[in-house]
Amino acid sequence: MRLLRDVFLVQCGYIVQFAVLIALGCVGCGANGDANEPSAALANATSVSGSSSGASSDPEAVAAPDIRVGDVWTDRVLDGNREFKVESINEDGYFVVDEWGNGIVTDNHWNLLTYRSVTFANAPPTNWKKPLMWFKFPLFPGKTWAQNAHWETPADDVYGTEDVRGKVIGWEQVAVPAGTFKALRVELRDRIVGTGGVYDLVTLTYWYVRDVNRFVKYSYRSVYEGAVDAEMVSYKPVAR
Repeated sequence: MRLLRDVFLVQCGYIVQFAVLIALGCVGCGANGDANEPSAALANATSVSGSSSGASSDPEAVAAPDIRVGDVWTDRVLDGNREFKVESINEDGYFVVDEWGNGIVTDNHWNLLTYRSVTFANAPPTNWKKPLMWFKFPLFPGKTWAQNAHWETPADDVYGTEDVRGKVIGWEQVAVPAGTFKALRVELRDRIVGTGGVYDLVTLTYWYVRDVNRFVKYSYRSVYEGAVDAEMVSYKPVAR
């Protein structure tokens, strides 16, 4: 799955949660670029048009995941191995997920509706009324998308917008503790502004594998939340 999606902003002497994932590390750029900078193509990403024709021309285009309650991924993240588990479905039909020890809510494509920080465990949740579009299926090389999303952190009475730009870079072989996989590399840039002068820039690269219904590697950077790098150790789906 994000899988992959996650930010906390420091201002006025306290930490304000500002969510960006997915959920969800040190961000890579284009396939031949510097590993610490996102691809320049992200700056020109626009809302997806012609996606269907692009997907139909690629027999390996990746469809939306088949996420089910009880699915468990174990990842090597931060200080050790942690579970990423689908725990339940809420009354709105969204998934309640234990993301490495923190409760989040996603749609059935791993896009965030509620986020809690992995690195600031005591910070309050950030919410979106519409899913934050970090996963835009089907995925296929060259696809781009853009979104202007609205967020709020009610406990701190802060809110704002973020500009998301995504691009599917292409197929890569990626080695993680769970094995070596053929994965689609996806890059995201997320610019965030909000009340009280809140500003942040989040960059994210994830490597998505259809057979595990999520990313197998996740690489994230935020000025305020810091780095979150994850690699899949195992995947235990419920019976299909």
